[in-house]
Amino acid sequence: MVGSSDSVSSANVVLNTIVAEAFKEAADELEKADDFDLAVHDMIKKLLADHRRIIFNGNGYSEAWVEEAERRGLPELKVHGRRDPSLVTEKAFKLFGDLVYTRRKNLLRERRSSMNPTRNPSISRRNP
Repeated sequence: MVGSSDSVSSANVVLNTIVAEAFKEAADELEKADDFDLAVHDMIKKLLADHRRIIFNGNGYSEAWVEEAERRGLPELKVHGRRDPSLVTEKAFKLFGDLVYTRRKNLLRERRSSMNPTRNPSISRRNP
């Protein structure tokens, strides 16, 4: 969840990048299919089975979600305003590549994730 005083832009970049990658992978696979309709059907079944663990139909703001995320092994940043180590993993570098964020930009984003520009206006004036 994005905090009420935080911008949703970073979260949107991450989500849009992940969705774009998923669409690219799906399109690449479906373009090779001999029977498109059957391939779509099989892909949907496989993706749902593979990713069922991330579907949560409860209240994402409740303590139940924190417990559920931990049970599923999903990351949950309990306190915002701290460094986000998930930004500087090889998985993140590969996902964002040079199209969205370069390795250097991801490192800067991770370092700045502990800074709140709304509380310190001089941070938002700096160029990376």
